[in-house]
Amino acid sequence: MRIVAVTLLTLAGFCGANDAAWAEQSSCKVCRDQQRACMKNYAGPTCKSAPTSLRLEAAMKKLWKIIVAATVASILVEVNAVAAENFKTLSGGDIRAKFTGMQLTDGVHWRYVYDRDGTLRSYSMGTKKIGKWAVEKDELCLYLMEADDGCFEVSLSGKRIEMKPSGLGLTLEGVLQTPVDRN
Repeated sequence: MRIVAVTLLTLAGFCGANDAAWAEQSSCKVCRDQQRACMKNYAGPTCKSAPTSLRLEAAMKKLWKIIVAATVASILVEVNAVAAENFKTLSGGDIRAKFTGMQLTDGVHWRYVYDRDGTLRSYSMGTKKIGKWAVEKDELCLYLMEADDGCFEVSLSGKRIEMKPSGLGLTLEGVLQTPVDRN
């Protein structure tokens, strides 16, 4: 997706540069002669000929329109890619089947290991905690004696898990995988 956006922006840059170069080169011989004479007497922006500067301005407006269109297109592509990921809400039975004997992790900072006996082992930033996990109705409930203990609605897309709290709190996102015992 990003490759498409970068390609569009690069093409827009080439088109705009080409238009600007064309505007500069396409002025008539009389205008070029007048500009050269002007440059001998007055150096700087005073000596711009009207037709060239108008063409350059039109080319710049066109370039900005292309850049804005490419930016909007790349944002829409990213939003559609995120929306296209189909998360399925799991039932209580599905939660129990998927989580028992597995671990949920972000791959770097934390992991929760869901043991078969209902024990929950939490490893977060070098700290290990032991608690309990249970399935109540169609929600996964975590009890680690922390302020954010509670129940979560669980959604699955491939191996990716999204856990939304029943009450206030942040959504947990991670990957469900076979536990790696690092203790």
